[in-house]
Amino acid sequence: MDGPWAPPNKRRSRAPYVIIAALSMMIVALGAATFINGLPGRHESADVPPPGVIWFGTSIDFGNFGGVNGHADTFRVGDPMCFWAHLSAPAAKGLQLSFLMDGTVLSSDSKDYSVAEFGWALDTTDYSIGQHTFVVEDAAGNKLAQGTVTIEPQGQSPPPVG
Repeated sequence: MDGPWAPPNKRRSRAPYVIIAALSMMIVALGAATFINGLPGRHESADVPPPGVIWFGTSIDFGNFGGVNGHADTFRVGDPMCFWAHLSAPAAKGLQLSFLMDGTVLSSDSKDYSVAEFGWALDTTDYSIGQHTFVVEDAAGNKLAQGTVTIEPQGQSPPPVG
């Protein structure tokens, strides 16, 4: 006789419990992968721009899979500055992307993987004082992301946005 009424000296199979435990672990792993790979909740605490926008900050937030810390629109010469671009549509593997400032190409590259977001550090001493527009575009000249930042002379910077 099996089931809850089995005599105490008869051993029950552990197979159903092992199967339930394995399925539970798979569900938890799938949930974690979903969170990490960008479905609901990926950037809950990161400061990430909406698609098609470039944001600037004091550092890249690698702890939250991208975005910026210290999101701001204005920096002074010598301040740490980085950008995070969230492309309006993911760029396919091998697509040539150009990073422009005020219409001048600063960098042009194609990746061996598809890209939806990326960023890097910028040196504020490399840019003239004033407002600058940064754009990411594909080889056909389509704008995939854009953002504007102001560089001020050394002195006190305004507080971060937000």
